[in-house]
Amino acid sequence: MNLHELQLELVWQVDPRMAIEEAAQSLGLVVTQVATLAKYPGCIHWHFKRGSGRGTLEATYWPDQKRAWLSCRSGREADWIAPTIQRMKGIVEKRVNSG
Repeated sequence: MNLHELQLELVWQVDPRMAIEEAAQSLGLVVTQVATLAKYPGCIHWHFKRGSGRGTLEATYWPDQKRAWLSCRSGREADWIAPTIQRMKGIVEKRVNSG
């Protein structure tokens, strides 16, 4: 799995959950699943797709640990994911850290 930790300040201007969802929408991504992961109790975990093509970008926000990250699992890769992760990371960090 390719994991990209989001750099979040201690004091947020915007809730990371909202920033992740807004960034995904602005990048043309569609939410296909929202769940939690047993490994990270209380987290919010999204699956995003771009159109009907292959590839799934995943985002996880773990409020208890004040952590968030973007990832792509093996077998779910597509050409659009790596550049989208970089763009989404920048959007979310800017939005959360500076409003």
